[in-house]
Amino acid sequence: MFILSRMREEHDGTGSTDTAVVRGIVISLFGRWNWWLGQMPARLLRVDPSLPGRLATEAEG
Repeated sequence: MFILSRMREEHDGTGSTDTAVVRGIVISLFGRWNWWLGQMPARLLRVDPSLPGRLATEAEG
């Protein structure tokens, strides 16, 4: 469902079906990296930074 939502957002923004499909699929392929929040944005938002996948496991352990 997430992929379809992303494709719809892209289509609404660009009006191009091809662009919507490509961007929607590429975004979904990034997996956990989609939800990464680095040090600087986290500092600005006053929250803890997040690390995707293996990096989060290494930081915890």
